Amino acid sequence: MRMNDEEAAARYLDIACQNKQRIDEWKKDIDKLNKLREQGNLNEKAYLRKIDEAEKAMAKLEERRSKELTDTQYEWPMTVRQLTVEMGAADLELVSARREYQRAGGFTKTVIADQKWPDPYPFKEGGEKSAEKASAIRSALRLPARNEGCKAGKRALTLERVKKLQYTKAAHG
Repeated sequence: MRMNDEEAAARYLDIACQNKQRIDEWKKDIDKLNKLREQGNLNEKAYLRKIDEAEKAMAKLEERRSKELTDTQYEWPMTVRQLTVEMGAADLELVSARREYQRAGGFTKTVIADQKWPDPYPFKEGGEKSAEKASAIRSALRLPARNEGCKAGKRALTLERVKKLQYTKAAHG
């Protein structure tokens, strides 16, 4: 399906909003693990295993988003086509880095072997690259800033509202 700018904006928000909700849930899970550890209800080894499991879950989220962005059933407008491919590739780089880190033993092995936590965080660069592409896509589609336009994991903007936003931003620059 060849998408016009409004359809592409709606599709992008559908993907981004679902992903944001999943990431928010993931962060809550991490916060719970941190609290359990701080309260002494989770020992260090169990905590690290849970963190490694959470990293595997995050890799699945990134892989899913990459597939949604590069799904060949949808043809993005030329203004964002390359950006969606690049963001999908950045997400796959993150997936690969997370999986490679896990194969090497993940956080569990790092800390148990008395090594310090990775610095910088092993996936920081890939995350920054993906966020940069997301920002460029939002800008090209004349969408609101990151974390706007979503509510409870769903797109909060109708196609009509997206169209008005795009027209207003195009007219005013």
